[in-house]
Amino acid sequence: MLPTNELVAISWLRTIPGIPSDKVSTNLPATNEVGLVSGGFVTVLTIGGSVNPHLPRRDPVLQVDCWALEPDARRKPPFRRANQLAEIIQEACYEPSNFGFVETKTGYDNVGVQSAYLITVPRKVDPVDPARYARYTFDIQLHWVRLPGVSAP
Repeated sequence: MLPTNELVAISWLRTIPGIPSDKVSTNLPATNEVGLVSGGFVTVLTIGGSVNPHLPRRDPVLQVDCWALEPDARRKPPFRRANQLAEIIQEACYEPSNFGFVETKTGYDNVGVQSAYLITVPRKVDPVDPARYARYTFDIQLHWVRLPGVSAP
């Protein structure tokens, strides 16, 4: 099957050291279990991008949200923890070893992520919900190509 921009972004983010690989998705967990988000969670959503009519490269722009939740509801939301996830992702954009072959998901073509860079700086989103999640958000652009028939090295 053909990979989607969000699948590629999730697969790439899961390869970054310091990002909890089991806590990257398009949505927060359905249940509000503190253990699922207390160490941090990352969500992605395609919000734009560009198409090159001559090259089969994808250049999506994605909104990335970094979330954290404090187990003790009486304490302030852990903005530092959410911000650290955003900073880890930003630093990963400067490291050439973070690019290249990325295994996506069983049944989907694997991809080559050529580069990524932030379009906006990570910014704090003040809590407005009673769950008191800490959240940082930013926009990132990925550049990737499909690698049909290429398996993990």
